[in-house]
This record gives sequence, structure tokens and C-alpha cells, in this order.
Amino acid sequence: MTTADEASGVAANTATAGGTDPDGHAVKSAPSGTSTPVTAPHPVLVLAKSAGTPVDTNHSGLTDAGDTIGYGFTVTNAGNVPVAAVAVSDPKLAAQGITIACTPTSLAPGGVATCTASAPYRVTAADEQAGAVANRATASGTDPNGVTVTSPADSTTTRSDRNTASAMLW
Repeated sequence: MTTADEASGVAANTATAGGTDPDGHAVKSAPSGTSTPVTAPHPVLVLAKSAGTPVDTNHSGLTDAGDTIGYGFTVTNAGNVPVAAVAVSDPKLAAQGITIACTPTSLAPGGVATCTASAPYRVTAADEQAGAVANRATASGTDPNGVTVTSPADSTTTRSDRNTASAMLW
């Protein structure tokens, strides 16, 4: 199959047979052909990211610095070709040395991988001051031609509580 076959949507092939009759004359058959429909490879990954309920590790009653949030990821192969080396990239988790492992790492079309973080994310003072933990991730893999396939980003936002004191005038 060629790139032109993929572009046209059809792999066409024509052949003839030839030989020599008993008198030594060349004999040739009429051409015969086939036409096979071709679907162009279209690798597509879709990432669904979820954030768990924050864990109040310091028992302050607030979602603030030091508390944790667990993240989960599901990667779906929505394309028409297998995708290998499936992985999730989450810079916010990576900044805390948290890794993400996907099972399985090779997906047939329609296949789904569940990806798990090695630890929950620890809310930082900057997250608390921002009022939320905004987090984005992407999934990637390799198509049969060795080309990297990257999903659109998916994100979550978990509200944090600013622990600010206010003065009261009496």
C-alpha cells in the first residue's frame, strides 16, 4: 500500500498472465484487476483526568497548603490504529517527583488504559494563595509508523481556601 492508495481510499491492482502456446506463439490473458478499500491510519488519544476529594492532612477544616489531592487518568485510543508506549504527562505532579504509570501501555483501537499517580499531589502555599489547584495533563503514545500521538490536554481545578485573617473593629 502506498501513500497515494491511502489518499485515494483504494488500493488498485491490475495483472495479466502470459505464456507460450505449443506452436511457440506468445499468449497473453486479458487484464484482471482488484480494488481494495483502504482506510488511512488515524491515531487519536483522548485523556480524561479526575481529581479526588482533597484530604485535610493538617485537620484545619480547610483545603490549604500541605493537604493532598489524588489524581486519576484514563487514556482511550479513539483512533483506528494501535498506539504503543502510552504515557501521561502532568507537569504539576512531576514537579513534586510524582510519576504516573499506565496499564496497559499498548492500546488497540477502542482500548482503554488506567493510569495511576505514584502519590497524591501536596497542595502548596502558592496553590492556596491562588485560591485553586489548577492542573493540566496530556497523554501520548507512538503510532505504528513511530510517530508521537498526543492527546488534547485535560484539566481539573480544585478550590483551595485562603487562610487570611481579617481585623474586626468594635
